[in-house]
Parts: sequence; C-alpha cells; structure tokens
Amino acid sequence: ASALLALIAAAAVAATREGEGLPEVFSASHHRSVGRSLASAFADTRLTEVATPHNITMCEPWRRDDCGLHWCDTSAEEANASQGCVCHKKEVVADEEVNCSRINVSVLVSGAVVEQSAAAWGAASIDLAMAVWPEAQAFSQQPGGVRARKSIVFEHWVSGATHIEKLIELPAVRMDVNGPAGLGCRERLFCNCGASTCSSLTGYKMNVATPTLSARRLSDETARALPSPQIRRLAAADSVASEVLGKSQVEVIVIYGIEPPEGKQLLGGTPDWAFDPTFDPSSPWSQRAMLRICSEATQLKVLDKACWISDFRDWLLGQDKIFPVERFGSFQDELKRFMLEQVAASSGMWLNEDGDLRATSLFLKVSPGSDARQMLRDRDAWRAYIASKNADAATSASKAWATCKAWVEAEAYVEALSSTWVVTGLSLLAIACAGLLYTMDAEIIACVVLIAVVACVYVCFFMLCIFQWSLGPWELVMMTVFFTYTIEPLYRIGRDFVVPQQRLLILPLGPKEAADQAQPEALPALEDAGERKCEVAIPAPALTSVDTSSALGESEVEPLDKALRRSVKHQTAAVMTSAVKLLLCCILLLPCKLQLFFRLGAVGIIVALLMAPCTLLLLPAILLLSGRTRREPDLKLLARRLHDECAWLWT
Repeated sequence: ASALLALIAAAAVAATREGEGLPEVFSASHHRSVGRSLASAFADTRLTEVATPHNITMCEPWRRDDCGLHWCDTSAEEANASQGCVCHKKEVVADEEVNCSRINVSVLVSGAVVEQSAAAWGAASIDLAMAVWPEAQAFSQQPGGVRARKSIVFEHWVSGATHIEKLIELPAVRMDVNGPAGLGCRERLFCNCGASTCSSLTGYKMNVATPTLSARRLSDETARALPSPQIRRLAAADSVASEVLGKSQVEVIVIYGIEPPEGKQLLGGTPDWAFDPTFDPSSPWSQRAMLRICSEATQLKVLDKACWISDFRDWLLGQDKIFPVERFGSFQDELKRFMLEQVAASSGMWLNEDGDLRATSLFLKVSPGSDARQMLRDRDAWRAYIASKNADAATSASKAWATCKAWVEAEAYVEALSSTWVVTGLSLLAIACAGLLYTMDAEIIACVVLIAVVACVYVCFFMLCIFQWSLGPWELVMMTVFFTYTIEPLYRIGRDFVVPQQRLLILPLGPKEAADQAQPEALPALEDAGERKCEVAIPAPALTSVDTSSALGESEVEPLDKALRRSVKHQTAAVMTSAVKLLLCCILLLPCKLQLFFRLGAVGIIVALLMAPCTLLLLPAILLLSGRTRREPDLKLLARRLHDECAWLWT
C-alpha cells in the first residue's frame, strides 16, 4: 500500500503543470472557446490605407488604368505548368500594321515574382521583350520603377473555380527595330508567370515563345514581401504563418495624452479617465519623445511596430520638410494632411471637435513570455523603459504609460492563484484549530492530516494524470471545499477515541440503605363507602450514575477495539448517506457546459468514492496500529501538567 501510494504521489507530482492563464469558463468544444481560438488565427485587422470604393470597375489587363480588379478566363488545359512565363502580345491586323524604328514596351506580370532592385527588374522586362520580339536589335530600360497594380482573378468558367494572383507593372523597355527612321510605336505586353494563364484576351494573342525566367520565380515565403493589399488569412495555412499569427506575439500599447485612474474605486466603481492637460503634441520635444519610444525599444523583444509617428516623419522627409515640424509651422495642419493620405494612422488617435490631436497610442508587437510570471517580468521591464523615457522627455510628453492585454491576464492569473493559496492555507488552519478544540488531542489531528494528505494525493492523481488538468485556482478551491466537507466524520471518531462515554451502573445497596427502604411509609386512610383501604408506596431500587474513568479506574474504561467499532457503527449511516448524496449530485453536474460545474462534478465523484474508505477504514486502522492505550486528550494532560507546575503560585 505504501509503495502504491508513493507511486501515485510521484505520478501526480510529475504531471503537475501550472495553468497558462485564467480558467476557461466554457469547455474547449464550446463555440465561445472555439471562436476565440479561431479569431486569434487570423492576422490583426487594420484600417485600409485607401477608403473602399462603393463601386469598382473590373476589366482585362491593359484595358483601363482605373480598374478596381483585373479579370480573365482560364482553362485547365492552359495552366502554366512550366517554370517560365506565357506572354500575350497585342494582335495587329494586317491592314493596320505599321513599321516602326523604335518600340516602347510596357510590361505587366502576374504571379509570384521576386522583389529585387530596379536594375534586376529592368533586366527581367528586357528578357520578356527579347523573347517576344527576337528581331529587335537593341534593348534599353526606360526610367521608372515597379508599380503594384490591382490583383488579377483567373476564372475557370466551366467549374467556377477562381485563383487570385498579384499583378505588377515592370519598367518600360525601348527596342530598336528595322523601320523608317524617327517613327516610334507603343506596345503592351502581358505575361503570366504564375500558376494560371489567361486563355484569351480581347485584342491580344498568346505568344508561342515562352521566356524562361525560373531564376526569378519566387518561393512561397519570399512572395509575401511583394507590395499588395493586406488580407486576413488563416494562420493554419502553413507552419511559419501559424507561429507568427498565433500566440507568438502580443501587442503593447504606449499611450500619450490620457491619464489612467490612480486609485481603486469603492466597491469596484467605474474608473475615472481623463485627458492629460500637459500633453502637447505640437511641441517638437513631444514628437521626438514619441519617435524615441518606438525606435529605441530594441531590448524588449519587439517584433513589429505600428507607430504613426515614424510614418509621419517619413512623410515629412518625402516632402522635403524636416522632422519635428518646424517652430513656425503648424503640426496639426501637417498631421491633417498626413491623415488624408494615410487613413489608417488615425486609428490610434483621439481628436477633438476641431480635428486636432488630443491623445494618441503607439502599437508594438513583442514576443510573449513563456508563462504568466515571465509576462509580469516583461511588464516590469516595459514600465522601467517607459519611466526612463518619461524622465528624459520634456513636460509636454512625460506621462506616457504602457498597457497590454496579455499583462492584464497574467496579473489576474497570478493574483487569483496566490489568493487561492492564501485562502486554502487559512481554511486548513481554521479546520485544524476547530478540530483541536473539538477533540482536544494533537495526535488525533495529526492522524486526520495524514489521511487528508492521502486523499489529496489520490484526487491530484485523477485531476492531473487522468483528467490532464493543470493546477490552477479552480482546482485548489475544489480540493479545499471537498476537504472541509469530508473532515467532520473523522473528528467524531477521534473524539470518541479520546473522550470515552460514561456508562450507567446499578450499584448494590448497603444494609442500612436496605433497611431504610424496607420500612414502608403509611399513607393516610381513605374512607370510601365504608371500606378501609391502605396503600403503601414502595420505592424503586436506587440507581447511581458514576463516571467509569473515575469510579472504576482505567480498567473499567471501554476497550479500544470496542469503542472504535461502536464509533464506526454510529458514523457509517451518516457517512454513507453523505457520500451517496454527493455522488448523485455530482453526476448531475457532469452534463453542464460551464467548466467550473463540470469539474466540480468530476472531482466530487472522486471524493464521494474516497470518503467512506478514508473515514471508516483508514482512521480506525491508524489508531489501532499506533498502539496508543491512553484515552485522555493531550490538552487535558497538558493543562494538568501546567496546573501542577504553577501550583506554587497560589499554595
């Protein structure tokens, strides 16, 4: 039995793992829990840089410059299975054919192509033009860079399947060909370098030659670097994105211009938030302080930043202005013009009725800690960093503070766990004190504690090893509640052991007492209808109640095994009734969707099954094996000893 108990205890300790956050109210299969994990699998949403139009125009490539979306038909037979590009050249009618001495070619490319330098892009466009116009004598790159165009949708008409690819415009190419001197022409080329190929374009024909540009084809990972509109996609698409978009980063928000409430409200009232009257974003020192907060947080595991102040600085420099805004310039006017061009920047700003900046927030993505306590250490590091920046900043921007949802959850979890341990300790102390006052014996309390430890080991084995739960506030509270529920019968058996019951004895009467009782007492004669009757009251035998422990000595005290048998017999009905009631009630809790009630039911069933053996078997067995014959409580012996030692004070 000892080896089995040690094995179970070792397994429970080995399987113990601390919870990673606040306990979930609902089960993992509940739509609320599933929805939260599904939402976290998507990339964070941001306001778009350009407002979404109410109407858009869809057209074929090169049809119009204001297309909101490009579209073309494709077929399974014409899928681009090669590693090169399939190009479409504008079809020229015979009577419209013109001989040109030079041709300026504009090139559109669809599919995954690598992002590279302007010179490399120019070489790519020249390669495409050479494959389509092999008769050209010289090629040169025209000035200009790469432009991202609206994406193109390839639709398979029969099946309705669609495929979206990126579309970019390469630098233009100039070619010299044999023709009348001075006559120039413009041509447009559309090349499919991805997995899909347009089957037909109005006014274009597919070029027979397919230039091979496999060296410039892009892998799935580097293709993400190409400029394109952000979309919300599932992180489960690949392991790399799953790690980045899952729980591998948390968002820290640095706030300027808002004062958080300092003290707690009475009874959890609504906190008072207010704008910081000292914050002045127009001050150049404020602009420098906000920029430093974002740019110098290199030691805090920053993965990504969304700081509008950095974009604002780049915007000013791009307009040949300086940052911060000049002393006699208008920061608010410059900021309004900036927000017209970059609408997403306003998502982190609080504006007044005039549209001026009143407060702002800066967003930084950081790597999370491994557990709740590491999260709190990261929070302390951020607070120290913000405090140092506030100390270096001017008064107009010296009250910045940082917050993070992960910090709030970690602090709540640590506080809940620590307070639960405190409550558990106080509950156990109260139970021990109450038991000591009830039994007045420390040895009995030690036996009860030993039985409680054995029961807790078995309960932890089921919770941590069988149920695979983590040790958190709920688990501690449940163990404490059930422990206090099952402890009372143990105290009753222990009290019967150390406080033997008094027995009622009938003692024999002496000669004098027997003679006194033999004399009947005469009652007054009663006359009734001339007949005389005499009634004599004969008393019952005298019964004398004595304390067995004092009148008869220790030898007359109820034997130990008989006393334990009697105590167990008296407690069996109550213990079994309580165990059956607990078992039935907990079975009814199992179908509950709330995690707390479900776990209460599961643990309650285990406690109900352990309650009867621990109470009716373990405690009597421990008392018998201890070999103790003394039936007097420890506290009574201690009190008598203290009385004897201190008797000289009053004698």
